Amino acid sequence: MRPDPTQVETARTNKLRTTGGSHRLTLVKAAVDEAGIDPRPPRPTLAHLPAGPGVWLAFDVDQYPSQRDRVAARAAVSDLFEPAEPIVGEFPIQLRGKLGSAVTRVPGELLDRVGLQTGDGVATIAVAPGALLVVAASVAGERPEEVAAAAEAARAALQSSDR
Repeated sequence: MRPDPTQVETARTNKLRTTGGSHRLTLVKAAVDEAGIDPRPPRPTLAHLPAGPGVWLAFDVDQYPSQRDRVAARAAVSDLFEPAEPIVGEFPIQLRGKLGSAVTRVPGELLDRVGLQTGDGVATIAVAPGALLVVAASVAGERPEEVAAAAEAARAALQSSDR
């Protein structure tokens, strides 16, 4: 689970789409599998935390029940992307699945905070068991070193937590 900048630049992406009036994202299967997140019923709830422009973290709340630990990982990632204003909020969403894929609803407020919109490509990177870094394809392509460092910073913050 240690992506290097070359892996980040070439990471698979899926597009944000709108279905039934809500935004949806199919998470990249390889990253979901690497993080050990099972999209089959009973499906886990993922807490989505915006972390910077084009970047957010998603945590399986059963594996990371402490909001303090999730926020510490977000802070470690935010420090690398230096958002213009403080990024706050957490959006717990139950994962959905279809034919082995992991689909998550993405609240419009989350997209507003990270500056993404329908049609944007989004990469999913495993950070730790039950934890994903979700990054706009443009950010992954333009700043692969920062994205790789962000994945490592989130992993380190989670390892130092007392869960």
